[in-house]
Amino acid sequence: MTVHFFHGDKGGSGKSFAAMAFVDWLVERRKRTPLVVDADMRNPDAQRMFEGATRTALVNLREHDGWIELASLLDEATESEVVVSLPGNIGDVLDTELPQFIEATKPLDLSIVLWWVINRTPDSVNLLRPARAVFGDGRSVVVRNLFFGDEPRFRRWNESKTRADFLSAGGLELDLPDLHERLADQTAMGLPAVRFSQLDGLRFGDRAEMRRWLDVVDRSFSQVAGAIGVQ
Repeated sequence: MTVHFFHGDKGGSGKSFAAMAFVDWLVERRKRTPLVVDADMRNPDAQRMFEGATRTALVNLREHDGWIELASLLDEATESEVVVSLPGNIGDVLDTELPQFIEATKPLDLSIVLWWVINRTPDSVNLLRPARAVFGDGRSVVVRNLFFGDEPRFRRWNESKTRADFLSAGGLELDLPDLHERLADQTAMGLPAVRFSQLDGLRFGDRAEMRRWLDVVDRSFSQVAGAIGVQ
């Protein structure tokens, strides 16, 4: 079983959006039915978006009890993929809870992937090192969220020693394309939540644009699929 943690620590980097795009890709393009665990108790977008399409759970990982529940969910799960959408500003909790969780779940033989979603702020770069230290030697993917600008505008990350060290240690990176605002307003980013691949209710031009965006997303995730164990 592979557990994908979508993280970035600071709020506003697009962790939930990236997690939802990844789950949609797993369901629609890879024909997987992952367990989706939403840890954002205030705004559980991922749970709302995929309820009915795949199994979902809402778990408060800011509390120790939530980590106990997550361990039990993983033990009972039949899915090969689990996607955990973390809330913002949870780094201090992870410092304490994640090492205990990793130790406790060793009998489950989990494979953990850290997805680090970045914007263009210094914290997106600076907080990656301590996050990787907590997650250990597992696989890691940095996701440039292009909502915040095209790839060349991520100079703070692109030119950093952190990135150079990350890539030399086997880290992966990809770009998550921006979703046009008129489409974002009609999917999970608006209300009520609708999955990205549910195109029937869209007008022709919107359907064409969504298909284009989904194809770009597919190419991005497919670049790292083998390395993270998704066939």
